[in-house]
Order: sequence, then C-alpha cells, then structure tokens
Amino acid sequence: MLVEDALRNIAYPLLRFGAYSAHAFLLGAAVYLLLVMRPVMATVPAWEASRAAVAERLEGLVRACLLGSAICTGLTILLQAALISEIGDGEVTSESFSSVLDTTFGLFLAVRFPMLAALAILLLGRIRTWALAGVGSGQGPSKIWWAGWIGLSVGLMLTNTFSGHATVATPRWLALSNDGLHLVSGAVWFGGVILMAVLVPEAWRGRDKGDRLRVLAPSISHFSIVAIISIGVVTVTGMINSLLHVGDLSDLWDTPYGQALSIKLLLFIGILVLGAMNHFVIKQRLNKAMLKLNSPGADAAAIAAEHVAERKLFRRAIAAELVIALAIMASTGVLTNLARTA
Repeated sequence: MLVEDALRNIAYPLLRFGAYSAHAFLLGAAVYLLLVMRPVMATVPAWEASRAAVAERLEGLVRACLLGSAICTGLTILLQAALISEIGDGEVTSESFSSVLDTTFGLFLAVRFPMLAALAILLLGRIRTWALAGVGSGQGPSKIWWAGWIGLSVGLMLTNTFSGHATVATPRWLALSNDGLHLVSGAVWFGGVILMAVLVPEAWRGRDKGDRLRVLAPSISHFSIVAIISIGVVTVTGMINSLLHVGDLSDLWDTPYGQALSIKLLLFIGILVLGAMNHFVIKQRLNKAMLKLNSPGADAAAIAAEHVAERKLFRRAIAAELVIALAIMASTGVLTNLARTA
C-alpha cells in the first residue's frame, strides 16, 4: 500500500508535469515561430548566421520534448500496470498492460506514440532548414507542414484532456471542449515564454547593443499580443473549469484539490502582474527607443546604452515568468492526481 501511494502521489504528478510541458512546448513553438520569430527575423534579413543558430537550438529543444513525452508516457503506462498488478498477484504481466490500454485513460496515452512518431518524421532534420527559411521574402515551408505540426501538437495536448477530470464532469461536452481550449491556449503562452527566454538571446548573440535592441523590441511587441490573447482565453476557461470541478467555495481551502487549485490561481496572478509589466512598461519604453533608433542620423550605440535598464528588466521578468510557468505546469500535474470536489 505504501508503494502504491508513493507511485500515485509522487510519480504520477511528475510524469504528468513532464508530458504537459513537452506537449505545450511543441505547440507553443510552432505558434511562436509563425507569429513572433519569423516576423522579427524578417526585419534583419542579413542575419543568416543568427537564423541558423536559432533554428539549431530550436531543433534540439523539439527533439528533447519528443523524447521526453515518449518517456513520460511509457513510464505512466508502466506505473499504471504496476498499480493494477498490486491489486492482483503483484506481478506485472502482459495482462496488466492490456488492462491499462483497455481504459480510456490508457487508450489516450497510447495514442500519443503514433503522434510523436509522426511529429518526429515531420520535424527532425527539417526545423533547422525550414523553421526560418524565406523570412522577409514571403517564401518558406508549406502551409501543410505548419498545419501538420500544429495539428499533431494540438492532438497531443488533447490526450491530456481525454485522460483527465474533464471526462467525468458534467455537462461532458462543455468540460471536454473547455479543458481542451484551456490547455491549448496555455500551451501557446507557455511555449512562447520558453522561447522568449532562449531564442531571443540566441538571435542577438555576438551582436552590438543596437542590434540587440532591434531584435528585443519587436519580439516583445509581437509576443505581447499573443500572450494577451492566450492568457485571456486561459482566464475565462480556467474560471469555467473551476465551476465544473469545485463544488463549493470553501473547497478551495478545505480540500487537497481546492488547495492545489488555489496555489495555481495565486501563481497565475503573478503571471498577470509580470505580463502587465512587460506590456505597459518594458514594451512601451522599447518601442520609444526603436522610434529613436530608426530616426535619421540616430546614434545606435548611445540609444542602446540609454535603454540597458529595460533589457535587464526584460531578462529578469522573463526569467520570473518562466519559473512561475513551470510551477503552474507542476500544479496542473498535481491537480490531475487529486479528486475533484464537484
């Protein structure tokens, strides 16, 4: 019983966290490339070496996420089979795995493997050459490639919905559709935060301060729009999820599920504060700096030096946002392992 409790209370949330994070990054990366990184890199078409470095780094992250999802999913199925065997004779057999795969939970976990294989075929070896190809010229990968990447990634996110609490909530159609939209929107924001922290500094590596400003300002401007929309949808769908899964207001502090949800809500408030600072403070100051930079006879070095504080503030804000984002994903993993109160 102690082993079973340990597997359920520790291993499952960790594996859920790993899978959520991997799937969210895969989806968020595609959206970020299309709506942020490609438009930004189109403004500096001569930076071929920078584009190559960014694409190389991105492919490495995608490879890690594909492998991480496969490992987390395989271990989840193995642990579930082990828990089933604890009920029986204690030995993990093929029948234990069959029992897992005969459930809705196991079925949607197993569906991940062909999706991951399809994404690996679609992306590996191609991201480094296609992800930023044709920026500034209107040319690039086909719409089919982008649709395949986004579609398969959305499918992976939905496996979390169809193997979670939404399957037992009522009305079921609302719970499933709302949870799916909640996870997809959160993934767009989560993947974008990671790539803002990783790819933007990679893009300006080895460049002078003026060039760094030319990349940072439009990156924040483009991502700010994406973040506002995705966070807005997350807020609305999160409220609906709370109504569907929490029976009474007092459950937020009286039950383990409500306490975990309360922690997630507090973390989300932190994200809203950081997002507001990025949008209303850092973005506005950097946009003013870009107007100066683009004016005739502008001294790029002097203007960039004048706005060093904004770059430092951005680094700290995006680092804090990334830490909180990971904490939110971890709390989501914990929530899926707790009994809802509705």
